[in-house]
Amino acid sequence: MGAGLGVLTWELSTRARQVISYESDHRLAEYLRRDLPDNVDLREEDALGAEWPPFDKMVANVPYSISSPLLFKLLETDYAVAVLLLQREFADRLVARPRTKAYGRMTVAAARLADVELLEVVPPTAFHPRPKVDSAIVRIIPQRSFPVLDEGTFETLLRVVFSQRRKMLHNSLGAARMELAPHVDKDTWKAEIRDLEFANARPEELTPEELGLLADAIYEFRS
Repeated sequence: MGAGLGVLTWELSTRARQVISYESDHRLAEYLRRDLPDNVDLREEDALGAEWPPFDKMVANVPYSISSPLLFKLLETDYAVAVLLLQREFADRLVARPRTKAYGRMTVAAARLADVELLEVVPPTAFHPRPKVDSAIVRIIPQRSFPVLDEGTFETLLRVVFSQRRKMLHNSLGAARMELAPHVDKDTWKAEIRDLEFANARPEELTPEELGLLADAIYEFRS
C-alpha cells in the first residue's frame, strides 16, 4: 500500500511466493520496476480505489490519511491475516474498551468482524524522515464475533449514535427516525425508543455486542 522506495516490498519478496504491491506515483513505480524481483506484481494505481485480487496476507505501512477507509475495505475482504503499521492514535481506537475516549464507531465495527491486537508501539525515531506522532503495529485476524439481523441497520446505528457520543441513546435515536425507520410515525418511534433496554445509556458505555442487540431490536420493530 504505497510501496515507496520498496524497502518493505523487497523484504516481503524474500519471504513470500508472490507479493502484490501498489504505488500510485509514476516516478516511484518506474524506479521500482527496474529493481524489484520477478515475484513482485507492482500495480501502478491507488490501492484504496483498486479492486484487490485474492490474497492471504496483507502486510503494509498504511498511509495515515487512508487508514479508516482502507480498514473498512479490508474488513469486507476475504483474507487470513493482516499486519499493519498505523498511526498510534488510530491503532488505539481499534483496540479501545468501552467508557474510554478512544472507543467509537471504528472500534465496534472492527470488533464485530475481526480480532485486533496491538503488537508494538513504534516511536518516530524509527523513521526517516521522522513523523510527529507514534505509530503502532497491529495484527488483524478475521473473526465474526457476533451476528446482527441487518448490516445496514447496524452500520446506520453506529454512525448515528457515535456522531453524538455524549448524548443518551433515547435522544440521538429519537432524532434519527428518518434514517432508521422512515415509515414509522414520529410518536410511535419515540415511544419505542424510550422503551429500549439501553435507552438511558450513552453509546460509549455499551459493548459491541450490546450495540448489536440494540440494532437488532430496532430492525425487528421497524420490520
